[in-house]
Amino acid sequence: PSYVPLQLLRRLATEPGGGTWQALGDSAEKMVLGAAPKGYAPDWVLYRAKGGFAPDADSKGVGSYDAVRVYLWAALLAPENTRRAPLLAALKPMAAATVQDGVPPARVDSAAGTREGSGPAAFSAALAPFLEAAGYADAAREQMLRLQAIEPQRQGYYDQVLGLFAAGWQDGWLRFDRDGRLQTRWTAACAAAPRR
Repeated sequence: PSYVPLQLLRRLATEPGGGTWQALGDSAEKMVLGAAPKGYAPDWVLYRAKGGFAPDADSKGVGSYDAVRVYLWAALLAPENTRRAPLLAALKPMAAATVQDGVPPARVDSAAGTREGSGPAAFSAALAPFLEAAGYADAAREQMLRLQAIEPQRQGYYDQVLGLFAAGWQDGWLRFDRDGRLQTRWTAACAAAPRR
């Protein structure tokens, strides 16, 4: 589910001949919602014509490093995007668990709705925009402080990349509009700069 950011599929659907992308976006939303019956996204999921979505045989419904981006992508959808509200509502148990525990879980069982361990700072970064979008602004700030407490040279690649998305969003440097277009704060500044 983390490999289908719905804003990107929406953007592709606005191009000429984008009907296939629209259908893929519809399917991707159903996958994210269907794969998280207890509000926790799995890393990988299977679909069976008779039975719908089911935990992948190898990952057994565990949600961890791959799944954490599902919450980030849901939060980065534009508020007026019709897919956003259902995703935020369906995935809200992850937000509530993070608020309750003070940190995101390291692993979840998406079918049972159980969680274990404390996730790394990268998980805090991925969940900060989601927490804010779900109505937990104080918890979002706490998660960003957790990431910022780690010196940049001590952060791993995953911490840095997810931190870049989260900080960029929280500081207003990037947004996606209703149609999935990336809106950056620096675009206006660059456009206004004199050309040489």
